[in-house]
Amino acid sequence: MDGLLDPNRLGGTKGANSTAVAPSARVSPQPFSYAGGMARRVVSSMDSLTRAAANLAGEVIKLDRSAREVGIKLTTLNDEMSSKLDEYRRGLFCSGCGQTKSEILAKGETFPHSGQKIIQATADEIAAKERALQAPIDQLARELRDNRTKRKKAVDERNEAMLQVEAGFALWQTSISFENSLILQDDYAKDATYKAERIKVDSQIATLELARKPTVSGASLGANAKKWTEIKTRLEVQRAQQRRVTQDALGNAAILVNRERDQLNEYLSRGILSQLTTLVASTGFVGPNKDFNSLGGLYRMGNYSLSGRDEILPSVNALISDFRNSPRFEIKPNVDVLPPSPEVPVTQKLKDALKDLLKCNPELGEECTRSKNAGTGVRG
Repeated sequence: MDGLLDPNRLGGTKGANSTAVAPSARVSPQPFSYAGGMARRVVSSMDSLTRAAANLAGEVIKLDRSAREVGIKLTTLNDEMSSKLDEYRRGLFCSGCGQTKSEILAKGETFPHSGQKIIQATADEIAAKERALQAPIDQLARELRDNRTKRKKAVDERNEAMLQVEAGFALWQTSISFENSLILQDDYAKDATYKAERIKVDSQIATLELARKPTVSGASLGANAKKWTEIKTRLEVQRAQQRRVTQDALGNAAILVNRERDQLNEYLSRGILSQLTTLVASTGFVGPNKDFNSLGGLYRMGNYSLSGRDEILPSVNALISDFRNSPRFEIKPNVDVLPPSPEVPVTQKLKDALKDLLKCNPELGEECTRSKNAGTGVRG
């Protein structure tokens, strides 16, 4: 017939014996795992990163406590040195043991010791006593300087680790947002293909239903109508399967995202991290219009070394670039996961669809007429 397409050439392989089949309803996991995989990597690396940040924060506290103790000792030794040297200069020390009056009395002993006397110290004796008193002060001063050096390093690393934690949270939200968007993009592409092929099928069915040329046998008309109706039913069945796959993908992603959110919030409860940040993991999605850093561009997958500051990982850069250049899709944080629809055998669906259109057995050469109440097959 003029204007009719070969049903064997729609959506499938070419050939007289081939069956017209719409594109596969199975969704490739690659588009989803690309962004979803990054989200999973971020959460995994945040485990070790938050542990390190908590340890560094704890180390800073210990160093500060130690510094306070050393500072108190230094103050005490400096005060003692001043008073003891004053006693030495005034001759208030034992000629036998060389200890000052206050040192001897502090031990509950008599001054001077039995058989000893108070004498005037020489300049060399005063200098020697000063060196002896200064030695522990110098030692504590070195300990304090070492403490402050360690503290600066620990604070810098802690601060860098906390900046990385913030970047990790941002990249995780970017990744789960992109994952959701990719699922919707995939479904949109499949829906566009379905609609384009459905238009072709509906057009052919409508043409067949209106055709009443004497030169066309009823058997030929019925056979073609049956083929196109089968194709239409298969398209609808496969599109329904694709929608279920999309819902499953969104639902599975939502389950993982909620689990990861709880993990991230648990990580922030380590040590005193909750006192260092107001971060709270949220499943709210972000748009691609944010700047690079706000999308987590500087996250280094758990690396918080000061030497690598401002380093940009190629994989992170690529994902953010793809996200920002991707089509804009409405991203819904609360996904309604539909329960699986009961499967109806394709054969039964074909029979049901043909009942309305065909009131005959075309294979036996019967004339096939269209039911008065039957539609054109075009969905309005």
